[in-house]
Amino acid sequence: MTPTLLDETELQTGETIGLERLLLRPTASLCIEAKERQEQREKHQRERDQ
Repeated sequence: MTPTLLDETELQTGETIGLERLLLRPTASLCIEAKERQEQREKHQRERDQ
């Protein structure tokens, strides 16, 4: 069985990517909340490495 688009987006975090986000950014692989968490982790990592 081939996963649907929404099933594929859920693989990363278990959260679906909203239709509005997919329409604005079709290549999005994370929902906005998960993307924000990822960016925060990256920011903290950069700050820690400096």
